[in-house]
Amino acid sequence: MKRSLIFAVTIISSLIFSEVAISKEASIEGLTIELNGQMQVSFSVINCCTEKLEEAIRSGVPTTFTFRIKVYRKRKFWRDKKMVSLKFKHRIKYDNITKEYQFHFEENEHNLSVKDFEEAKEIMARVTGVKLIPTNRLEKGRKYHLDVKAELDPVRLPFGLHRIFFFLSIWDVETDWLRYEFTY
Repeated sequence: MKRSLIFAVTIISSLIFSEVAISKEASIEGLTIELNGQMQVSFSVINCCTEKLEEAIRSGVPTTFTFRIKVYRKRKFWRDKKMVSLKFKHRIKYDNITKEYQFHFEENEHNLSVKDFEEAKEIMARVTGVKLIPTNRLEKGRKYHLDVKAELDPVRLPFGLHRIFFFLSIWDVETDWLRYEFTY
């Protein structure tokens, strides 16, 4: 009995950890900044959907990505001054009745529905034209840096079930902070 239990635990944990080892690390790419009266930023998160996460989304589990963006003015011999800090979410949920992936984007309070899963994955991981700060608050010739991060909010299970289903952490996706330095 003990041997079969140990064997089963070994097989299950090797399956779980092999997926983690195989998956590529999520990262941010395609960062663009526009400075036309208002500083706006756009970017995409790549490698953000594991196989298990895709299965969860397709089965109707609500999934949320949280994006964090910070702008700092660089200062010599002093801590950089934070100009703006923004946090917003993209939520996706599959509706089994309408057969659509429904989105809510906090940065502009916009809702959207699509039927194609590949299109849904692309939309979920793309941030477009988020307004950060009026350019009149930036000083000409000064150095700044923009920090961007994305993370998948972990799946929340009710009634302490997260202790039993500890392996759900394999859905956790998080990028490193991406720093972009620029002079205005």
